[in-house]
Amino acid sequence: MPGLNHYFRLHQAIERIRKEAIAEYWEKENKDDIIAALTPRQMNYLMIIHKRGPCTLQEIMGLTGLSASASSTAVDKLVKLGILHRETDETTRRFIRVSVTAELLGHLEKIDHLFREKVRFALQSCGAEDISALEQASGRILTSMGTAKQ
Repeated sequence: MPGLNHYFRLHQAIERIRKEAIAEYWEKENKDDIIAALTPRQMNYLMIIHKRGPCTLQEIMGLTGLSASASSTAVDKLVKLGILHRETDETTRRFIRVSVTAELLGHLEKIDHLFREKVRFALQSCGAEDISALEQASGRILTSMGTAKQ
């Protein structure tokens, strides 16, 4: 499609802002035992899992781009650290969902708040009409992708 160059550049810029927010928070708060145990990359994975909600290993693979082996290893490490937990299906007794522990939830909410502040700052040069047009176009794109409510 013609004219998508700006869209892809915007996506890359927002992704960079998200990673910067995670790194900034990690640098500031790594005195906390739970945060000090994590790398910025692990924090990135946790934010993805947190935003998605409880998810399967298959979903984690799709969201992070990690292979099955790498996803399993990353989840296992975070479970051992007490940062993620597995929810079991009582009928099959198999692990089916992975989610963030309550202990880490406050940290992730603070990172999300910092990220949103940084995006608002980046968009401050846009007028109300620009923001409205961006919101409408984004809504249509998300709806067509089937992800409007995620």
